[in-house]
Amino acid sequence: MSSTSTDDTLATEAGIQTYLRNTPFTSHTVDQLSGGHINFTYRIHLHVPVDGMSTFILKYTPPYVASSADVDPMPFPPDRQVFIHILRFVLSMAFTQELCRDSKRKHYDWPTLFLSRVTTTP
Repeated sequence: MSSTSTDDTLATEAGIQTYLRNTPFTSHTVDQLSGGHINFTYRIHLHVPVDGMSTFILKYTPPYVASSADVDPMPFPPDRQVFIHILRFVLSMAFTQELCRDSKRKHYDWPTLFLSRVTTTP
């Protein structure tokens, strides 16, 4: 996988599928999830499970606000993901029982692109 995208192919389902080709995360289906404002968020369905999981959430952080992509893209640096990750970690430590019991992340091309699997408490 490349460390940066030279164009905006990662802002499409087909681009994500191509990007993940020849990796452990090769996917037969990529679905863009709604509701995101800052990132492009996808659920990827793997050909071969990784760590027993056949689906993962993938977030792509463009150098702009994702929801502004179709108009005049508003710049927003990808480094912000570091702060979001730290905040989630701190919150999960403070509220472990309410927020999250098991969180495994598979980071690739940090901070631009990362995969994660999160299970909530029963």
